[in-house]
Amino acid sequence: MVFFRYDANILPTITLIGQDIRTGMHQNIRRVSEDYIFYLVTEGEMFFNEGGIDYHLHKGDCFLFEPDILHFGTQDSRYQIRYIHFHHPAIERIETDENAPTDVSSQGFVTLPKRLRIEDVAGSKRLLATIGDAITRSYTRLENWEIDCACLVQQAFLQLRRLSVLSDQKQRGISEQRMYTIISYLYDNHSRKLTGAVLEKELSYNFDYLNQQFHRFFNVSIFQMLETIRMEISRNLLLTTDYSVERIATEVGYKDASYFSKVFKKRTGLSPVRYRHSTETATF
Repeated sequence: MVFFRYDANILPTITLIGQDIRTGMHQNIRRVSEDYIFYLVTEGEMFFNEGGIDYHLHKGDCFLFEPDILHFGTQDSRYQIRYIHFHHPAIERIETDENAPTDVSSQGFVTLPKRLRIEDVAGSKRLLATIGDAITRSYTRLENWEIDCACLVQQAFLQLRRLSVLSDQKQRGISEQRMYTIISYLYDNHSRKLTGAVLEKELSYNFDYLNQQFHRFFNVSIFQMLETIRMEISRNLLLTTDYSVERIATEVGYKDASYFSKVFKKRTGLSPVRYRHSTETATF
């Protein structure tokens, strides 16, 4: 499987964006682009070849053409597409084994699949609306339209990445509902000593695989999420009760108050006592 990952701290530069409607039979021209070109097929079907590989796209398919590689139509087609031509200074191509989980995301990066069939109706509508807004910005060209357009494309690509994750989870039997069930479980059991073995038994799923899928969905591990939940609850307890630090540590699942204080300070920049008596706010 092929993916493209780029640094989300840098917006993509949009060189062309719009919609193409072919109601009569049409065959794409031969060309080599300097840009990446994203296609979303909204109606019909299209046939083409890129780099010696034939492709057949249907309604709901997304495809990312690569720069400096010849592509051309191979059959007459009728279709409607939305397209985005863009480039980015920090983008890399990643190939994974076909049967491997598609966890190629990283903190602060956007990951795009080479090809994706969108089956989530609501997600497809949101993606279309976002791209539509970006096209409108490009057509109207009001003040700062280039930045507005790039931000909306960035949002669309984030939505596409989420749809890619959901698609893979559906194929592998891991649903979005299960992911949020895990978070609910962590909230309900935050005061307990939780281990991989405990989670595997009580959630009825192989922990390593579940943790891998959870990380792909939320970009953090299950235990990182548990720590975040514990810190959130402890912060609230510090601000709304007169419980001692030792009691709060126990309430949120830490038997060692010193270790709890160390984790709390690492996450907030303040010790529990200083946090309680400070007007500073902590960001989790």
